[in-house]
Amino acid sequence: MDRFLLRFMTVAPKYPVWARYLLTLGLVGLAFVVTLLLDDQLRPYPLALFIPAISLASVIFDRGSGFLATGASAALAARYFMPPPPIAAILPLLIFLASGLCICRGNGSFAHDAGEALRGEGVRGRANDGACPPDQKRPGDDHLDPTAAGALGR
Repeated sequence: MDRFLLRFMTVAPKYPVWARYLLTLGLVGLAFVVTLLLDDQLRPYPLALFIPAISLASVIFDRGSGFLATGASAALAARYFMPPPPIAAILPLLIFLASGLCICRGNGSFAHDAGEALRGEGVRGRANDGACPPDQKRPGDDHLDPTAAGALGR
């Protein structure tokens, strides 16, 4: 199952930057439209549907797309869904921005590490994945040997 999920996350072709950002804004726009359509049900949670858009953008495309999705979502939410006094909306928007940036950072790093694992480039701290026999070291795996770095005090 893990292998299937990793392949899904890295199967997206490498689009140009403008296409990734345009598709990211499309995801945010879709979340915005669905939030407008479900306004009666989502009135207490106006930011709820923007979280999946941020997560998808950062996993499918890259971290930068997730940051763009976070900013665009916050701007749309501040303009259309937050209560009229702007002071009352500052704290929820700051919490949303912080959460969105954390989601982007985590998902972007995970997707990057997953792509390296599938390509066999090696990820720090990963156990032997069968690319080389266990008794043979791969180039660049010196950080996995604690005695090479003097971690045991020898």
